[in-house]
Formats: sequence, structure tokens, C-alpha cells
Amino acid sequence: MVLAIILFIICFGASIVGAICGIGGGVIIKPLIDSFGLLTVAQASFLSGCTVLAMSSYSTISMVVKKDKGLQVRTSVPLGIGAAVGGVVGKIIFNMISDGSNTVSIIQSSILLALTIMIFLYAIFKKRIHTFECVCLLTKVN
Repeated sequence: MVLAIILFIICFGASIVGAICGIGGGVIIKPLIDSFGLLTVAQASFLSGCTVLAMSSYSTISMVVKKDKGLQVRTSVPLGIGAAVGGVVGKIIFNMISDGSNTVSIIQSSILLALTIMIFLYAIFKKRIHTFECVCLLTKVN
């Protein structure tokens, strides 16, 4: 029961921070669970994936119901496809370099944690940071 409460707090907190930063909470959930050794790598990945799926489904459905113009299909679809392909390729590469020890998982979790902290700091100080806008170029072929 205590484990369930701890996992709920981690997932809920990650969802809040993810929403503030504009990232999926999975980059917070998996490293935290891995660092505390609460679940196996497969269980942590599954919990992280389910939490992110629930968050993104809720967000998308609420935008559609509210008829929010913030849902930009021309940008979202290529990004979603790229994220899915990147996830599959990343998993394949991870499995290829993983030697069965926790070393690769620890390095991955550390990188994700550092990235999350940097994104969180960007979200706080974004008015002071000069950024560039990248435009997805989708053209129709006639």
C-alpha cells in the first residue's frame, strides 16, 4: 500500500511538472523510480508509459471538446510520428548497447533527469532566454 502511495505521488507530481514544462511526465517518472529502485525497469517503463498516455489522452480530448484552436494537427502529427519512431529506434539501440547491468540504465536516467531540470529551469526563466522558432515544413506535392 505504501508503494502504491509513493508511486501515485511520483506520477502525479511528474504530471504537474510535465504540464508546466510542456513535456511528458515520463521523463521524470522513469528516472525517479529507477533511482529509488522501486520497480523493475520493465515495470517502471510500463507505469511511465501508461501515465503519459493518460495525460496526453486527457489533454487531447479536452482540447477537442473545448474546440480549442491550440491543437495544430499539421505540427502535432509529424511530431507524434517522429516521437514514436524515435522511441522505437531508441529502444532498439538501448537493447543493443545494454550489457545486462544497470550501468546503461543509470546513465540514461541521469541524462533524462538533467534534461528535465534544464527544461524546468527554461520554463521558469524563458523570458530571459533568447530562442529560435523552428517551423515544420510540410508542403503539398501536386
